[in-house]
Amino acid sequence: MKTNVTTAFIAVLLGISPVKAQNYLSNPKHHHQMEAFQINISQEKINELNSRISKTRWISETAAPVWGDPILDYSTIKALTDYWGADFEWKKHEAHINNFPQFRAFVKDINIHFVYQKGNGSGHIPILFLHGWASNFNEFLKTAELIGKENPGFDVIIPSLPGFAFSDVPESMDSATAAEYIHHLMTGILGYEDYYVHGSDYGAFVGEKLALKYPESVKGLHLSDIPFYHLYSPGENLSQSEKDYIEKINDWSMRDGTYGMIQGTKPQTLSIGLNDSPVALAAWILQLYFDLGDKELSIFERFSKDDLLVNISLYWFTESIYPSIRLYSEDLSGYDGKPVEKVTVPVAFNLHRFDISGFVPKAFAERFYANIVSYTEFKDGGHFSGLSHPEQLKNNLIDFIEQIEENKTGIINI
Repeated sequence: MKTNVTTAFIAVLLGISPVKAQNYLSNPKHHHQMEAFQINISQEKINELNSRISKTRWISETAAPVWGDPILDYSTIKALTDYWGADFEWKKHEAHINNFPQFRAFVKDINIHFVYQKGNGSGHIPILFLHGWASNFNEFLKTAELIGKENPGFDVIIPSLPGFAFSDVPESMDSATAAEYIHHLMTGILGYEDYYVHGSDYGAFVGEKLALKYPESVKGLHLSDIPFYHLYSPGENLSQSEKDYIEKINDWSMRDGTYGMIQGTKPQTLSIGLNDSPVALAAWILQLYFDLGDKELSIFERFSKDDLLVNISLYWFTESIYPSIRLYSEDLSGYDGKPVEKVTVPVAFNLHRFDISGFVPKAFAERFYANIVSYTEFKDGGHFSGLSHPEQLKNNLIDFIEQIEENKTGIINI
């Protein structure tokens, strides 16, 4: 390090402490802010996974209790994990993911992994995709592939959010902190002045924080669901449809949403078992994909076994289950019921019938978003629409962006 002035300048520039700034300057890997990345899980780790699956101590199979809703039965979990340990070809899927350009960039004080697919057209309009839990960046690869083939004027950026997959674990897992990292990636590393955002689940939290803190940069916010914390401060004079919606959400929280209560109060205790047993991890994640999807279909009709297992394998191989669920205690517990500032950037909703308690009443969304320009309700699909309905997502998102671009310029030039 040359001078203390240099350290101070880096600290101010990146918004980090002088100690972290010195670490930044002294670490050679930070001299190149963005480096190409390829996934390469060793055969040793794959063999260990298969061995652990084969040695699972299963519970005694008994008649399933009836709770009033369809349940994820024991045989479904066993069918998926038996396939995982015997026939699932991780390396084939790893090679497919590696067909997408991937990078790791040093952002502030951690490395962020991201897919960066630049369009072949002249527009280069950036779209930022933000996943949630229990998902990963791979949820949006099908959508990225469609955009690359059909909409060459767009650049697609899909980060692994901090603490997920191949991104480092930050000191804090709250959505406001994640938004700072992602904004710096988009503007400080990739050099975009503005960009569009699609967010689902926790990604909707991060997307909303981006729109609130950086409205000059977020050209439009496209959401698959409304951030859950808005239920803590719904405001006054609720309509009957809004009251019914909140009641349904509260009922869902006490039944299907109890995973979030455990993750929010005992994340470390839970994670010890999930990090040690691949079958336990698979069952925990599979339950969510079952509960938040179309229960008129079997789970393997909604998603292929391979799609499910690529996601679960990413959690397993990167040992990211604990940092990923820390957000439930660090973020979701941080709301005190005070009104949340309204989002002013253009917003679109891409909603699905079988998501958490069905459709969100538009009147409820309008309490938190001042400029809703598109509100689409699909009669199929659930919470993980990027995986189950990528073409619907792509079309709805591109239509939203084209609407904004047309209103801004009078012409569409993408």
